[in-house]
Amino acid sequence: NHPPDWERFRYIASRHLRAAGIESPEQFQEFVRSLPDLVDETLRYLGEKRVREFMRRSLEESVRAVKEYLECA
Repeated sequence: NHPPDWERFRYIASRHLRAAGIESPEQFQEFVRSLPDLVDETLRYLGEKRVREFMRRSLEESVRAVKEYLECA
């Protein structure tokens, strides 16, 4: 089990990017440039209602998990 840090994040992120075919700095730059369009496409596909519901549930579950954790401390 590794503690979270930026080096670990860099390692994990690079593995995911390579798996998606992004290996060079140029490919990474193109990926970053495409992010706004990917987000727009995803939002159109899912719809605003589904995204808002997911965000609401995620917030509720996060608050519940933190409360549970703090009560055990």
